[in-house]
Amino acid sequence: MIGADLVRKNPERLLLMMQHCIITRCELLWEFQSFSYHALSPLFDEVEDHFEGPEYEALFNLEITAKNPQGIESFIGFEKR
Repeated sequence: MIGADLVRKNPERLLLMMQHCIITRCELLWEFQSFSYHALSPLFDEVEDHFEGPEYEALFNLEITAKNPQGIESFIGFEKR
């Protein structure tokens, strides 16, 4: 699930992650103020037909330098939950 606040406040972070996915389903879960996504990605493990795939967590790196004290965020990959 991805919090609706991330979509509003930090869409750049979402784009870093989503550029590696083909979204096959997206559902707004109003009670959690989150989006539930189903997606395909070469970064995901292969799943046999008729089985539900695992949930993944997106991993990011924040690099802080003297030039960029706010930090530059980069997408690392996905990790199974």
